[in-house]
Amino acid sequence: MRKLNRRFQLTKLYHLSMMDIFVPSSRHVVWPGSRFYVTEEPGPRPKDRRGDGPTEKFGFKKLLLRILLGSGALFMLSNSTIFAGSTGTLTVSVTPNAYYAVVIDTSNVSLNLGTVDLGASTQTVRPSTVSIQSTFATTDLKLQGFISSAGTAWSFDNDTTSVEPDNLAAWATFTSVARSSAPTQTGGYFSGTQSGVNNSDVISNSDRYVGTQAGLTNLFEADSGDFAFKDMDALPPEPDSNAKSHLWLYFRLPNATTTSNAQNISITITAVAPD
Repeated sequence: MRKLNRRFQLTKLYHLSMMDIFVPSSRHVVWPGSRFYVTEEPGPRPKDRRGDGPTEKFGFKKLLLRILLGSGALFMLSNSTIFAGSTGTLTVSVTPNAYYAVVIDTSNVSLNLGTVDLGASTQTVRPSTVSIQSTFATTDLKLQGFISSAGTAWSFDNDTTSVEPDNLAAWATFTSVARSSAPTQTGGYFSGTQSGVNNSDVISNSDRYVGTQAGLTNLFEADSGDFAFKDMDALPPEPDSNAKSHLWLYFRLPNATTTSNAQNISITITAVAPD
C-alpha cells in the first residue's frame, strides 16, 4: 500500500462502473472515472461495488464538490470567459450618384430669325427638343430669359397689352413631341399678357417653374384642350417616352428702338426637384 497525505490509502477497486458512484458510510471515497477509491483508514477491499455497509449514491458533480471541500483544495474549472448571445455589427455606406439634368437639342432649329420689322412678330418654326436626363425619378423644369446686345440691350415686356420702345414681348410654350409644326398665337399657345400669373407663357428675367408652382398653374403650357398639350410637372427621365418635350418660342418686337444691333435672347432651362 502507498501512503497519501492525511493517511489516505489508495486501494484497487474491481468491477467499479462509470455509471454509478458509491461512497461507503465508512468514508470510502470512490474517484470518478477510475477503478480506485480512497479511505482515511486502511481497510479490506470491498467484495463488490455495493460494499458491506450502508451506502450513499452521488452524482458526479456532488461527489467532486465533497472531495474539494473535504481536502481544502481550490480548483479552477476554467480560465475562459463565455459570453452567451453576444452580437457584432458592421455598417456599410453607399451614396447614390443622383442628380437633375436636362438637355436641349437645337440641331433642328434655326436660331437666327434674321431681320424683323419693328412692331412685327416672329417665331421659331421648328421646336427645340428638351430631354430629361436626371437620375432622380422625377424632375421639374424652370425657365428664365436674358437679353444681351453689342449695343443697348432690350428688356422683356412685362405687360404685353401695350408696346414700348426697347421692350421685347416673348412667349415660350411646351408641348408633347406629337406636335411637329409651329402653332399660332391662339388658344393656350403663347398665352398671357403678364409674367408669373396663371396660364401665362410670358418670358421674363425671373426664374419660374414650368407647369405648376406655389399656387400658379399652367405656366409655359398649352391649354388642356389644345393639341399636343403636356403636363410639365414631375417629368420622368429617359428612356421613358414622356421624358422628351418640344419647346416653341414667339416674339413681338417693340415699335421703336434706340439701337440697330442684334438682340440675343437666351432661354435658360434648369432641371430641379419637383415643387
